[in-house]
Amino acid sequence: MTTEMLLEAIGNINSEAIRDAKAKYLANQEELTNRVSHFAHRQGINRRMSRRRLATVLIIVAILLTLTITALAYFGVGAWFKSFFAKRSGGELSSGQQQYIDETAVDIGQSVTVDGYTVTVNSAICDEQTLYLTINIEAPEGVKIDMDSDEGNLSFGEVKCKSTGTYTQTGHLSSMGRTWFPLEDGDGRENTATLLMREQYVMSADSNRVYTDGEIWRLELAELQARTNAPYYDEVTTLIEGGWSFEFPLTEMNGEVEMISSPVVCVAQSGGEMGPRESVEMMVDSFVLRPFSVTLRYSFIPGNRPEAVDILDVYLVMKDASTITARPRSGGGAGGVGSTGGTMSYVFDAPVMLGEVAYVVLPDDVHVPFPEE
Repeated sequence: MTTEMLLEAIGNINSEAIRDAKAKYLANQEELTNRVSHFAHRQGINRRMSRRRLATVLIIVAILLTLTITALAYFGVGAWFKSFFAKRSGGELSSGQQQYIDETAVDIGQSVTVDGYTVTVNSAICDEQTLYLTINIEAPEGVKIDMDSDEGNLSFGEVKCKSTGTYTQTGHLSSMGRTWFPLEDGDGRENTATLLMREQYVMSADSNRVYTDGEIWRLELAELQARTNAPYYDEVTTLIEGGWSFEFPLTEMNGEVEMISSPVVCVAQSGGEMGPRESVEMMVDSFVLRPFSVTLRYSFIPGNRPEAVDILDVYLVMKDASTITARPRSGGGAGGVGSTGGTMSYVFDAPVMLGEVAYVVLPDDVHVPFPEE
């Protein structure tokens, strides 16, 4: 049995990740050889040692090599996401959250070079309406793109992400948001940078999911831009027009849960940008909970339609009595003339384990229990 076959059998690791990890290992072969030689010297290996002892040492070295490649291939896929979500949530991730990331993050590892700029899509993780991608950029030597927050930030001015397969979108788009976050790559090189892209779509009530398990998606990136002049970042320089294209599957969806079986009354703020802030009652018709996001759909009580609405934060109460805040990401507004309601989307600072949710708290202190199976 080859090393690749053994690793796939014991770790459920895809062969592409194994080959990538092995390549990284071979690039540092000299260092590992020195370590093995040092290990052998300490064990007293010489020409007169017994074959049994030599075989034992070689087995140990082989196991260490296997574990090294396994660690690189298996844990490397989710490492970016673990670091990002831990920082966003302000604390360590639970063992369940870390396991969820390890099991659902998709290893992509595709690189495209245009005019000396190499862009690599490292990995992805998503639920049905929110996608996270980690992207590495390597510029030509001498070009500084590794910037701290005071210096500026990077992003792509043009982004297209769409299905290439059988997925057919129904309904219409209510809102869409895309945010770029810098990640610390730790390589100490000024011509490299790593970004995380969060993309979220909110669809109309009659639509299907955006990201569907097993679909092949095409990501097109262009106009690599550096934004400077903190804190407004209003000076934009296009480093390269580019044109990088990738195709990859989105898999391992963890499902979604409709929390509301019949409409409930919720309290929101109304008034719009110029009007006074007042509380208004409205009906929450749907509350779809996912690991990374929430989609809340509401309708107005007849005769009580405000000019604009701003639904407050909602909370998840977990079975261990801890709470998680779902922060509004997009939505609001009372819609066009004659509209009867609207949609709000929320995101979490870290993945939520749906099976650990006890109930949801809507404003003002409306409790919605997690549905029984």
